[in-house]
Amino acid sequence: MGQATGDPQHPFIAEPSLWEVAAGARRSRVEVTFEFYTSTSEVLARVVPLCHNARSQGVPYPEALITASRRQWLVELCAATSRLERCACELVGYDGEEQGEPLTHRSKVRIRWLHIETPEGQPYVVSVSFLHLKVHARPVPHGPMKLSGACGFRFSLAFFDTLAESTCTGLTYQGVIYDSPALQTERTVPQDAANPLDAKAYWLLPQGTLRCMSARELHRGNAAALATASKDTEEDYQELGAKLGYHYLGGRCDVTGLLQERGTMAEERWKSLQWQLPENALSACWWLTNLDQRSSIDELPKFLCKSIGILRAEQHRLRVASLGKIREELRRRQEQNRQARMCLEENGEWCRAAGASQAAWTRRPTFTSIAALTTWTYLT
Repeated sequence: MGQATGDPQHPFIAEPSLWEVAAGARRSRVEVTFEFYTSTSEVLARVVPLCHNARSQGVPYPEALITASRRQWLVELCAATSRLERCACELVGYDGEEQGEPLTHRSKVRIRWLHIETPEGQPYVVSVSFLHLKVHARPVPHGPMKLSGACGFRFSLAFFDTLAESTCTGLTYQGVIYDSPALQTERTVPQDAANPLDAKAYWLLPQGTLRCMSARELHRGNAAALATASKDTEEDYQELGAKLGYHYLGGRCDVTGLLQERGTMAEERWKSLQWQLPENALSACWWLTNLDQRSSIDELPKFLCKSIGILRAEQHRLRVASLGKIREELRRRQEQNRQARMCLEENGEWCRAAGASQAAWTRRPTFTSIAALTTWTYLT
C-alpha cells in the first residue's frame, strides 16, 4: 500500500511523508489500490478508492472486492456441488447485481441446475440467500435427484451423460431398448416411468459390461463397485448361448468369406477363423443357431450376428411380462370374449337347450344352486 510510482521495481511509496502531493490537494486524502489475484496470478478484481485520514482511521475494505471474493466463492461452491451431486450446476447471479449493488449476506443467489427444464420449458433456477450458503453451510437446494413422482421436469441426454461421467470414469449412457421385434439400443431419455429418473435405462461400464438400472439407482449405488465390476468372459458368452440354444463363435473377425461359402454343418468351416472376444457387451458377435444338426452333410449352418447385451435383453423380455405384453394379452382376451358373445347372440337355441335343472336354477337361484352351478362350470 502506498503512492503509485509507475516503476516496476518499486511500484509504491509506503512512507506518507515522501508522497508527492499535487498543488491544492491534501496529504490526508490518499488513493489506495486493492487487487485480488487468482492462483495463476490473474487479476480477479482491482479498485482504487479515495480514503481520508488513512493513518489514523485505517483503510476500509472496498465493497467491490468483497463482492468479487464472494462471487468467486460461489463459483467454487457450484463446482464442488456438481462433483458431489453428480449433476452440473452453475452460478447465474444475485439480486441487484445488474444495478451494481454489492453481494451481502441478505442477497438472494440464483443457481441453475444444468440440462433440466421446468414443466413450463424454462431453465431450472433455484434461489437461496448467501447467508444460508456461506454462514450456515447449507447445500444448494432442490437438487435434481430430490425430484420425485410425476414432477413434469424435462431432462436432456446431456444430464444422463454428465451423471455417468461423474459417477465413474469410463461409464457411458447408452439409452433404452424398446420392446419391438428387433431390439436395439437408442440414445434417448427413458420415458417408461412417471419420472425419467426412475425409468430403466442401459449403462455401459468401463469394463464393457452392460447394466440396466435407473438414474436414481445409479446415483445411490456404489461407484467403486461399478469401477471394479467383472468383465464378460468367454464362459459368460457360452453360458448364454446354451440357454438360448446357440453356439457362441466370437467376434472381431472378417466373416465375408464364411458367409459367401458357408459349406455344410459337417464341414465346420467356422472353426478356421480367428475369433476374438468382443470389445464390450454392445459389440457385434456371431452365434451358430442350428448346432443340433452338426452331423448333417446337407444342412447349411445358420449364423446370427447379435451382441450379448441385446440377447440378454431379449431373454429378459421372454421371461418378464412387460406393460406391452400385458396390453397385448388384454386385447387378445377382449377379442376372444367378443367373438364368443357374438356366437351366443346369433344362436338363441342355446338357452332352450339347457337342462331343466339348470334352467330352474337360473329362474330362482339359491346359494346352493349357485355353488353347484359354479362347481359344474369349473369342472366343465
